[in-house]
Parts: sequence; C-alpha cells; structure tokens
Amino acid sequence: MRYSLGIAFVSDEELGSTYGIQHLLKQGGVFRKGDIIIVPDAGSESGLQIEVAEKSILWLKFTVKGKQWHASMPDNAVNALREASKLITELDRVLHEKFSASNTLFQPPVSTFEPTKHEKNVDNINTIPGTEVFYFDCRVLPVYDLDFVLDTVHDVVKEFEARSKARVTYEVIQKEQAPAADAGEQRGRQAPEGGDQEEAGR
Repeated sequence: MRYSLGIAFVSDEELGSTYGIQHLLKQGGVFRKGDIIIVPDAGSESGLQIEVAEKSILWLKFTVKGKQWHASMPDNAVNALREASKLITELDRVLHEKFSASNTLFQPPVSTFEPTKHEKNVDNINTIPGTEVFYFDCRVLPVYDLDFVLDTVHDVVKEFEARSKARVTYEVIQKEQAPAADAGEQRGRQAPEGGDQEEAGR
C-alpha cells in the first residue's frame, strides 16, 4: 500500500499556534479527512511512547499594587511583595484543591498550577515595593472548562482584596481549551468519578 507523505514546519507553537498550524487550517486544502498526523513534540528514549492527548493551557499575568515606601517605615507602606506572596499561596491552594481530578492518560496525571515568571520590582534593598507582577502557567485536564478555572481565579482575587490593602488585576496571556481526552467526556466545573485511564501519556 502506498502513502503520500507531507511535512509541515510551523512556528508559534508556544504561543497558541495562531500563525502556525491554525493559519494552515484556515487556508483549507492542506489536510484531508482521513489523514494521519504525527506531531513530534515529545517522546521517550525508545521512541515507543506516543502522545494521544494534551491538557488545556492557561497563562495568567497578575499585577499587585501596594504602596512603595522606605523599608525603615513599613507602617507607611503596603508591601506589594508580601501581598503578592499571600495571593500566590492562596491561588496555589484553591486551584489544586478545586481542580483535583486525576487521569493517568496524562503525565503528570493531574492539573498543574505553577507560579513562574516574576518581573523586577525595585532596585534598592531598602525600598518596600509598591508593585509586583507575576505569572501562572496552568495546565488543566480537558475535563475542566477553562472559563470555570477563570471564575475561580476571579473569586480568589476578590476574596483576597476584601482583606488586603493591595489591589489586584490580572489578564489572560494565553488560553487554549484542549479537546476531550475520553469519548463521551463531559466538560464542566467538576470532573466525573472514575476518570483514570490505563494508557500513559502527557
């Protein structure tokens, strides 16, 4: 049996593929129904591991506004670094508790919510920062709708502001909802019981 083989080199994969594979799909005529597509994104030393599903991705940028002051007079300040640290801890706890489903089709088998990048605040050791900017990289099991994750983030931020003198804004840097990993999977706020799969993947 003979097959036609095509290779597509595309860009923008780390930023949502808007100018890469999504652009090709919009052009039409590049792919046909019944095509078998292999994406060499990751694997194993033996080459036998095949990824069959991916998690949804959500990148968030948070800005915490306090009040900058000299470190010798903290009563006059609202320490944005301290408040941002509290918010990071609260986001980490709530998101992992609420979106705790497990599916062994993925590695790791759970949703992950990681604080990552942190932007520079002040130049001096003796200055209490008035602004803190940090980012979260969220990799969410497809059973959860990312809009519900954002609803939870919104609730955490509002509850935090109610007890803090700092103000918080956040924005979505990237949001890509992954298709359902299992046939008949219903996406929503809560994961169904018994969602584990036998086949290992990412």
